Amino acid sequence: MFLRVYRKLVGEDMDTEMARRTLVLTVWLAREYGLSHTPREKPPMDALDVLEITQTALTTVEKNFQVGRYRIQTCFFIQGGFITANRPEALLKLRYRDIKVTVLRHPKNGPHNILLEWTYEFTKSFLGPKAPNTFPIPEILFDPSLVLSPHVFLLGLMFADDAFSIPGLTPERLFQLDIRPECNALDVPIREEMADLCIFRRYQKTATKRAMTNEQLPYHVLKAHMKDIGEITGFKDVARPYCLRYGAANAFDKDGNTSVDLRNLIMKHANTDVFLNHYLSRRITTDAQAVVRGLTPQEDIMQAACRMSRWIDPDRPRVLTPKQSQSVNQDPKIKMLLQQRDKIERKRSPEEYKKLQRSIRNERQALRYKLRARIRREYDKKQAKSDIERQLSGEKFAEKIKVDLGRSDYQTPQHQKLIESVMSLPGSSLSEEIKRRSSAIQAVAEYCQFEEGKISKNRSQIIRKSTKMQEAIDLDELALETAREELTRERRPLICFMCYGNEKLAIKDRTQRFTSSGNVTRHFRNRHLDKLEDGVSVNCEMCSIHLQGKMELQRHAFDVHGTVS
Repeated sequence: MFLRVYRKLVGEDMDTEMARRTLVLTVWLAREYGLSHTPREKPPMDALDVLEITQTALTTVEKNFQVGRYRIQTCFFIQGGFITANRPEALLKLRYRDIKVTVLRHPKNGPHNILLEWTYEFTKSFLGPKAPNTFPIPEILFDPSLVLSPHVFLLGLMFADDAFSIPGLTPERLFQLDIRPECNALDVPIREEMADLCIFRRYQKTATKRAMTNEQLPYHVLKAHMKDIGEITGFKDVARPYCLRYGAANAFDKDGNTSVDLRNLIMKHANTDVFLNHYLSRRITTDAQAVVRGLTPQEDIMQAACRMSRWIDPDRPRVLTPKQSQSVNQDPKIKMLLQQRDKIERKRSPEEYKKLQRSIRNERQALRYKLRARIRREYDKKQAKSDIERQLSGEKFAEKIKVDLGRSDYQTPQHQKLIESVMSLPGSSLSEEIKRRSSAIQAVAEYCQFEEGKISKNRSQIIRKSTKMQEAIDLDELALETAREELTRERRPLICFMCYGNEKLAIKDRTQRFTSSGNVTRHFRNRHLDKLEDGVSVNCEMCSIHLQGKMELQRHAFDVHGTVS
């Protein structure tokens, strides 16, 4: 990325000597600040992962989408990104001129098929313009799950926008269309004035409602939706839009009907090296043991071991409790900023006051983000230990029975209708299957017009439930961990290292935070140094070392723990 920026600004490639010095500097910076050279994890989503997250996006009431169309767009984005392996930006720029709906005659005299064709023009063009790819997506009749059906969601969006130029065309009548003899297809025309309208659009809040605009949905909005839905699903890894592309790329690579050249064409890769270096999963998906021993590979087990939903846990903490959220105010930097703000009069220095307010808000947000990440990491360790200990003691897990997703006190009637239609079972006959699919498309189209708004009662009940779950985390251990981080990270910590190392003290005494370094010094002298008799040795329990007398304790306190005495 740096080389690209340099080339763009300077107009030529970086010379060899400068590139070498840049690399040396990069290595030094990584070592100086303790940065890792390991690339970020790129977990691919397989079909089961996509089913899990799409179903959650469809049914959850923990996530408020404000408008129903956002929920539908999120589901369709997940489906489209996984099927076509396109980059998120290209998918978000999909317009009606890029979509074609055709009734296709079955070559073996079966029922007509609704064929969708998507053409992606806005692909990555760093190395120059690329020819667009067109993806024909045939309909899967008697699909066991319409949750993964792009036909249901895209056609629902199109009917919601009244995109077809044929008046009176409904989902049910679309499936009843026939093809003239001696012809093999019937195009379903789209209104010309809709050609440049994006499928993925944003809403605008007016004085009375939230109305959809003609503006493209920003990438950061969709990215936030996927991240939230992934956490609600229970994924351990962050569900990023690119996870869909990684998963599809690996699926195309394993498929025996997809050649390497076709895979590169789908992915828009100039050569195979791009896939090998950036897309091929570093988690070895082949059963190496079975291969070298000449046994039949356990493909199902290997696939289960390598998918994102392997670490799924719906009980994993997702939000901070009020107590945890308020704990960041005890951070020394926050205290310092608050003291600076209190010394400033808002009326006399409004700009400086606003700047400090912004700094406090940003620092709190960063600290809460780190705290939340640490709590999630600790949960995984503690929960595994707890599960094993419970089983060793003879306890058994209580069986959780999944309730009917179509019925919930938290869901609105419109939401319940959407869920019941999309999650219906396949029909026993062709007519029942057509009715099933047309009903689902109609429900999607109607829900696009629905405004979810604020589900205050439902959300508060869910958050309280989530809060109660998170209270089970051992807050004492969290306080100890936070105090230890401060003692090891800060140059002048506001916690006494001697008290922290004394396990006989109460947790609140071990983690007591003083208001200033001067108070720490006075406490250290009065509580520890003055009570130490001459010639008597003492231990620093935190560092697990033995110190000979007062002088050595004072030197250790200053050099290691930043405590002046």
